Amino acid sequence: MKAEIQITLNPAVLDPQGQAVLQSLHRLGFTDAQKVRVGKVVHLELEDQSHEEAIARLGSMSENFWPIL
Repeated sequence: MKAEIQITLNPAVLDPQGQAVLQSLHRLGFTDAQKVRVGKVVHLELEDQSHEEAIARLGSMSENFWPIL
């Protein structure tokens, strides 16, 4: 099974990288851009298992691994 996990910052956390991208867009003339948040996307493949087992494993991975990124 293939999975895609999107990692985003908590809305209360400042995003200086997002602000830099927003300023760059404005300098390029894209002044309609109002807010940019930068995150990560992780693509992974799991061994064959039921959909329910895969969802449970992904939940466990998210709780245990991604807080360290």
